[in-house]
Amino acid sequence: MVNTKDSRGNLIPSQFVKIANLSGSETYASQDEANNSWGIVGVAPNDAYIVLIHHTRVASVYGAYEDYRDEFWTIRPDGSNLQKVRTLPGRNDSQSIYNRSYTLTGKGDKVIVGITASSPTPATSGGMVGICSFSIVTSNSDMVCSKQNQISEAPVIRGLISSYSGLQVVMRVDGKIYRMNADGSGLTALATYDPLTQGMDGPYWTPDLSGFYYRQYNFNNTSCKLFKMGISDTSPTLLFGGTTLCPTFLPFVASTAAFVNPEPVASPNPSTTYTYTAINPARLADTRQNSGAPYAGKTLTAGGVLDVQVTGQAGIPADATAVTLNIVGVQPTAATYLTAYPTGQAVPQTSTLNLAVGQVRNVQTVTTLGTGGKVSIRNGYGSVNVVVDVVGYYGKDGKYTTFSGLPKRIIDTRTKLGGVTIPAGGTLNYTGPGVSGASSEDLNVTVVSPTSDGYLTIYPTGTSLPTTSSLNYKTGDVMAKMVTTKIGTSSTSGAVPFSIYNGGSKPIEVVVDIMGAQTNSGFSYAGVNPYRLMDTRASSGMPYAGKTLASGSTLNVKLPGDAPIGAKGIIANLTVVSSTGAGYLTVYPGGATRPETSNINFTQSSGIMTNQLMTAVDGNKSFNIYNMGGATDVIVDVAGYYY
Repeated sequence: MVNTKDSRGNLIPSQFVKIANLSGSETYASQDEANNSWGIVGVAPNDAYIVLIHHTRVASVYGAYEDYRDEFWTIRPDGSNLQKVRTLPGRNDSQSIYNRSYTLTGKGDKVIVGITASSPTPATSGGMVGICSFSIVTSNSDMVCSKQNQISEAPVIRGLISSYSGLQVVMRVDGKIYRMNADGSGLTALATYDPLTQGMDGPYWTPDLSGFYYRQYNFNNTSCKLFKMGISDTSPTLLFGGTTLCPTFLPFVASTAAFVNPEPVASPNPSTTYTYTAINPARLADTRQNSGAPYAGKTLTAGGVLDVQVTGQAGIPADATAVTLNIVGVQPTAATYLTAYPTGQAVPQTSTLNLAVGQVRNVQTVTTLGTGGKVSIRNGYGSVNVVVDVVGYYGKDGKYTTFSGLPKRIIDTRTKLGGVTIPAGGTLNYTGPGVSGASSEDLNVTVVSPTSDGYLTIYPTGTSLPTTSSLNYKTGDVMAKMVTTKIGTSSTSGAVPFSIYNGGSKPIEVVVDIMGAQTNSGFSYAGVNPYRLMDTRASSGMPYAGKTLASGSTLNVKLPGDAPIGAKGIIANLTVVSSTGAGYLTVYPGGATRPETSNINFTQSSGIMTNQLMTAVDGNKSFNIYNMGGATDVIVDVAGYYY
């Protein structure tokens, strides 16, 4: 064990690290702690790191009411790599919160903060309880807070536990145990005790995270009971009841394996799911200095964020909830990544597009709209220009998405399936079969070893060639990109015509697979703030860490247990990292026969490659990833669900 000191020279007691895997997520009643103390908030999956809290008292402007600061640190189990992540201010700061409790999500990516009386004044004037959260993997990330609920005059949270993804919490407050969603909705009292005559320990998760335990006892030792309650139950189950025997209850701390089945949440009400309307591509932003487009000259610097107005532009209505965007990163000065997310939400720990120095790459992504009908795009490193085109939106009057009979290959110009090699400046007009009755289709388009730089534009046959690009390619690339396009008109029954224009100076071969389509029947959609579903890199600390896909192998991936019960498919970003040789990945529903299609292509020298992923899941809410190529690590970031 390495003795470690914080920035003030205070020694972190080694027992905090040594007992981390035996200690529960700790309720932190800050006014009862010592002047300078350390505690454990939680342990990340795979024991990747431990989250510590350093609590100090400071002078206060409120007379008898003491003030404090809480610092959050991460440290590895061996005592190395101590890093401060965030400081939460006390009452005399603008972000004041009077009384706090802390816990770590099962994913280990966020600290959940139980708050009461969120005001610079003493708690007796408050009476509110709510939930905040902040990222533990990004330093000084914004803290996002839900609406607060009035439950008593001066509530104090004595116990707090969080679900796997932080979508739900259970907390003990003033004689009751409550369940509440992270957005502040669904506050429900689950159990009650008399704090004047009774005590209570807990809540603590069950090993499978399907429910929780708590212990209730009388102060005069005449009764002691242990209860278990399912996360969706309305009444507890008595597990143990005695008169004088009252054993100390050791809380269970879930291991990584226990996070396989966290609590499910109900599917959204149909009134909160949406259907898709495809539009002709339209430019929303181009930060290049002389682009003449909105946001010209607003090049993104390291850590910079561009808030792009979407609603009210290109016919996107005010009640749209999510949009399909084509995002282009243009010639970054450093290797970087872009993250698209709803404006006003915390920056998610996901990536939308990865870029090497000087590259021009693009990716299609579905992003939920945030405050003011906007989407935010954050740049990681260096400086980069971005171009944003919108190709469709989710709202109330669109088409449903179907995966029936999909995915399937419809074009391979190498074998003259569906078309032939596209000449420089030429167009392939596809008039073959697709999904009958589709108004738009989700196509995975792959360029194969072009001999010049260029771009492709996919658009409805019979319409004018738009000024936007669908896929940018470089000489020698074998790269795939999802493209959603409207379908043109045709006199041929069952035809789904669209056109592919080659903007390069040399002929090019293309492969096209249909991944989804929009029709009069199928699934509706609801977006989420993006989250990381899996990351096979050994040190990722995420689900499926260490599960690098060997050549010819298949990995079955399950949605987290708190994914909505009725989820039938996902929209996500699929990223490949550190490939040892050329190849491709094929994604398809668990239990299904592997199709002769591909979702993303890579080579050993291609670096980090990203593409949009849309796939159905099976009855176990799982899908398969097949690797036909060199060993590679895979990352999947989920943006929404189909129902």
